[in-house]
Amino acid sequence: MTFPPSSKLQNATVVQCLESELRRRSVEATLHDLLLAAGGLGCCAELARGLVCAVLAQIFKREIFASSTLPEEFHVNDAVIKVVVDPLNHRHYEELKQRVASSKKEVWLLTCNDLTIGWRDAVGGNTEIQRGRVVVRSIESFVGQNIMELAGFSAAGKVSQLKELFDLYNNRWIAKVGTPGIRVIVK
Repeated sequence: MTFPPSSKLQNATVVQCLESELRRRSVEATLHDLLLAAGGLGCCAELARGLVCAVLAQIFKREIFASSTLPEEFHVNDAVIKVVVDPLNHRHYEELKQRVASSKKEVWLLTCNDLTIGWRDAVGGNTEIQRGRVVVRSIESFVGQNIMELAGFSAAGKVSQLKELFDLYNNRWIAKVGTPGIRVIVK
């Protein structure tokens, strides 16, 4: 499933998802295709962080961040959720190592589906990072699983929760941060 840009709206490329496609495909597959489309437009990080922020807002029924800057990580209770869309690199690795060393919080590192193995290998094979305190997951599976749980694992609920996710992303994230990202519309 591809999402061709259809128009510009408030500096955001609009992509349309057909409701019938959302019913037919897994949430994870839909999100993967959206992230690929965003990567082609140079705004994968913004979309990934926005979707994670939106699903956290759905879960906790509140705003997850209050600033007007684009955070790479979200602090939720006793966890830090860090969103990284880049391949493993020294800067992100050092930030992760420092985050674990300076806090008692569990760290969830969310990355793109095709990058999770590299991050898991790096975290699991390193004695400098307390492996048991870092969870590496794909953005697609993290958001997808939470959407399906919120939907009660029903097809109708899935589409409803995805629409809410995209509305939160479009109306809170893009409006608040002002990023020229992707605006996701369900038709």
